[in-house]
Amino acid sequence: SETDLRNADLSETDLRNAYMKGAKINENTQLDPKWRKVWEIVNQGAIGADLRNADLRNADLRNADLRNADLSETDLSETDLSETDLRNAYMKGAKLVRANLAYSKLNRVILIGANVISADLNNAELLRANLTNADLSGANVKNARFCDNKGISESLKGDLITRGAIFEDSPGDRSKVLTPV
Repeated sequence: SETDLRNADLSETDLRNAYMKGAKINENTQLDPKWRKVWEIVNQGAIGADLRNADLRNADLRNADLRNADLSETDLSETDLSETDLRNAYMKGAKLVRANLAYSKLNRVILIGANVISADLNNAELLRANLTNADLSGANVKNARFCDNKGISESLKGDLITRGAIFEDSPGDRSKVLTPV
């Protein structure tokens, strides 16, 4: 069901966690620039977009396409990014505190120095991601898949495995070994 917001004045409306996918707006819709940007991301995608230093806190960006986007230093705290495509995104220094990244694709993402404290990475893919100096304390990593990552120490890897993460490049992992038929 599409919501018709054309010509509406939402300038004083609290749109935290509002799902704007399919909402109809026009140039007369009064929206805070932050929420207009959120609307654009979920309805038009943001492949390769420059979103550096953006304030996207408390936004609902479920299922958004943010491949190759520059999200460095962007505040995505408490944002719903579940099932979002973030492959090849540049997220150096991004704030993802308590963000929901469940089932997201974070393959080849750059998360150098990112704050991912208490984020939900349940079932997320982090293949070939750069996690140098990323803070993953308290993150839910149950069934999150890691492989060939940069910046993960053996102690962090052990901690993540204890919390339910899956490392496909772990010793003893024979999933990539070809077996004769």
